[in-house]
Amino acid sequence: MSDLTIAAVLEFYGADLTRVAATGWRSIHCPFHDDKHVSGRVNLELGAFKCHGCEAYGDAISLIEQREGLDFRGACEWSETILGASHQGIHEPAKKRKTRKRSVWRHTLFD
Repeated sequence: MSDLTIAAVLEFYGADLTRVAATGWRSIHCPFHDDKHVSGRVNLELGAFKCHGCEAYGDAISLIEQREGLDFRGACEWSETILGASHQGIHEPAKKRKTRKRSVWRHTLFD
């Protein structure tokens, strides 16, 4: 089993990465929608992708989540089954920080 990479996911969905260098951001045709112009950018070193047309973005797991409609665990299982890729070292991102509640004092002062 190979490690899961952004390149493996993008190539599975039809992106042509032949002209993409190993470092830095490079423009590609987005594999997630039909576009005639280059609208996606990928950085293989960082493992990140962003499309300015359909606004798909993220790393390998988040692209699988967006494309297949799966949660984190489902995307990991999908990558193992379909791509034969290991997701060793990939951890579910921490939940977004909750916004702080307004202070009780603020409520009493400004009402």
